[in-house]
Amino acid sequence: MTFLLRCYELLLISLFLLASEGFGQTPPDLNSKALTIFEQNCGNLGCHGGPDPYSFDVRDPASLLTAKVIQSGNASGSELIRRLEAGIMPLGGYKGQRGVKLPAEDIQILRQWIDAGGPESARLPRSVQRQFISESQVLAAIVRDLVSAPEADRPYLRYYSLANVWNSMDVEEPELELYRMALSKLVNHLSWKREITQPRQLGSESTVLRIDLRNYGWTAETWREIIASFPYGLEPSGLSKEINRVQALSGVSLPYIRVDWFIANASTPPLYHTILQLPGTLDELETLLDVHATFDVEQNLARRFGLRNSGVSRNNRAMERHSTVYGAYWKSFDFAGNNPGQNIFRDPLDLRADGGEIIFNLPNGLQAYFIADRQGKRIDAAPVNIVRDRTNPDDPVVRNGRSCMGCHVRGMNAFRDEISATLRARPQALFDLDRAEVLYSGQPELDRLLELDNTRFSRALGRTGSGTPKGTDEEPISRLARKYETTLTVSQAAADLFIEDPKELQKLIENSTPLQIQGFDQLLGPKGGIKRDAWEQGFGLVARELGIGEFFSPGPWGNEPQKAQ
Repeated sequence: MTFLLRCYELLLISLFLLASEGFGQTPPDLNSKALTIFEQNCGNLGCHGGPDPYSFDVRDPASLLTAKVIQSGNASGSELIRRLEAGIMPLGGYKGQRGVKLPAEDIQILRQWIDAGGPESARLPRSVQRQFISESQVLAAIVRDLVSAPEADRPYLRYYSLANVWNSMDVEEPELELYRMALSKLVNHLSWKREITQPRQLGSESTVLRIDLRNYGWTAETWREIIASFPYGLEPSGLSKEINRVQALSGVSLPYIRVDWFIANASTPPLYHTILQLPGTLDELETLLDVHATFDVEQNLARRFGLRNSGVSRNNRAMERHSTVYGAYWKSFDFAGNNPGQNIFRDPLDLRADGGEIIFNLPNGLQAYFIADRQGKRIDAAPVNIVRDRTNPDDPVVRNGRSCMGCHVRGMNAFRDEISATLRARPQALFDLDRAEVLYSGQPELDRLLELDNTRFSRALGRTGSGTPKGTDEEPISRLARKYETTLTVSQAAADLFIEDPKELQKLIENSTPLQIQGFDQLLGPKGGIKRDAWEQGFGLVARELGIGEFFSPGPWGNEPQKAQ
């Protein structure tokens, strides 16, 4: 990752230098094509995005490090081209396909672009500056909505804010809509209700979004569990009247939570498990879904398929499907090796798995996920020696919820059954061959079931308003969660505090010895930034030190937040 980051940064730095050396005769269309290729393949959060040391902003060459990776006017002598043609870049393969190079036509465009000496401008057009949204505007929108709502509904209404994302100039216009889509998709992925319900957009530029807890089967306790983890609860100076008004109307002390935080945290354990109320064991889950796995296998009601490896598992794997009242229940049998006791091709009936991943339909047609260990106990993440998240090279751990959403963008991923053909050709076996041939029903049946289940999923996904991603890199929940977890820029930190000018935040830190002692001076300078966990842990301190507001902390018994003393 480090070299790839360096490569692209160096490339755009070179563009900046080329412009200053008298280049800039490259046709605008070629400039646009070249920079688009870089933005799509290198300017993402899994590789080069964010403010880490080797990151870049394709629209701001001045922010890049001063190093070299191309020879202007000499594509053949440029390290960048060598790496692309060798398949070392993009990291993880083109569009996440390991071993697949950038298309030859794209490499040729980059060659022409470098040979031409660079673009007329090393800067892509930036979106028009958005008008700053204050926290008072957010609170006013919430109060207006509560006042207009029937009194009986108010205790069930909860609010999310996009204002901090809107106010950050690091976020482009198309990405704002992506946040709305991701929130709609996620809350419905966390719902046990049959209907898909999109959050309602309110406030200035639709930066406030409202949900009704009843639409997702959530309770007031569910929301208390959510806000107990929320690190950004502030009572802003001078806005206590508005906050008290929200509390009087709805009974909720914390007026809203942030969309970006919710997407990153509710999509993974523990909140993912808490909100969905997933049980602690596989047996309990199957009871909840009315799945009788052993009976289904014995009565030839289940369907099983086998493969040597998949996009996730490192070893041979068996997949078993059961029908439920909500749709499908898919269970994998995953192994730490392929020794005789774990070789499904040797014995596809007696499966002694080291764990498994479960994908099942919710009542609304979307999917939910569950990871179990060898004993059938629910776990937060799968061991990397058994399965890996190949859509995220930087963090290949399969975490329940988000990793599955980011991989299964169309529902169940297609795969080839590799075991049924061996059963038909085998004259004798160590197991009941006739029973195995019935249980392992072959590729035509697998294709039929995949089409059935994916059609159900696709229809439900469409009703969330998010649409079906073209690939894993376009799945909104995973994409935005990874962005949230990268290092914050100064612009993002200022937006989190509703400070309009990032330079003002830097000035405040420069004048605060306590904040400097705690390490917040890393936000100073043109490349200033801070790790997300450090920012979250210190957010209350920063807010108090800067006089922005009082920090809320969870109440002693999990009630609504109380002011920290």
